[in-house]
Parts: sequence; structure tokens; C-alpha cells
Amino acid sequence: MNQYDSFLFATAAGTRNAVKVWKVMNNSQHKLSRSAALKALAAIPAAIAGALSGRLVADAAKGSKAQYRYQNLPKHGQRCAACRFFIKGKTPVSRGACTLVAGSISPIGWCIAFAKKR
Repeated sequence: MNQYDSFLFATAAGTRNAVKVWKVMNNSQHKLSRSAALKALAAIPAAIAGALSGRLVADAAKGSKAQYRYQNLPKHGQRCAACRFFIKGKTPVSRGACTLVAGSISPIGWCIAFAKKR
């Protein structure tokens, strides 16, 4: 393992353990102690879980399109683009998102959670 590989390994381990692993691997013998390796490996799942948890919590909080009876067409003049829960896409006609409904949402769509923007 060269110095570049040891840096990548240490960086993947997390900030606190990365410094320890980097110091251990950059000594004159280039040997990694078993305890340093175990600490670095133990930090990897925690770092991955932390990075994913924010996204997973946000997706879990949203309901399905079926639950909200979402449809791609407006109903009684109500459409997603005029709803306070709608998050615009890149252009006025591109699909966006919703703070309540999971998935891609059409600006001309509708669901039972419609609430007119104020």
C-alpha cells in the first residue's frame, strides 16, 4: 500500500480516525497496527449511515402517490403549480417535487392535499 492508498483509506474512515490512521501509515515502517485498522473500519459504517440518514428520513416522511390520490391532470382548476407544497422544477413546465408526496410531480397534476399558495 503506497501513501496515496493509505490516504484514501484514512479519508474513508472519517475525520477523527483518518488522522490517526494517516500517522500510523506514514511512519518509517509503513505498517498498520491492528487496533488502528479496526478503529478505522468501525467508523466506515457510521459515516455511511450518517450520510444516508438525512435522505432516508426525508423520503420516509413522504406519502405515496396512491395515498394522496395523485393524478397528472388538474381537478376543478386546482393544479400542483398553484399548491403551497409544490417544489418547482428547473423550468416552469418541467416536473418538480412535493413536500408531501414522494416522486416526480407534474406542475399540472393534482392530489387531495392541494392547498392554494397564499
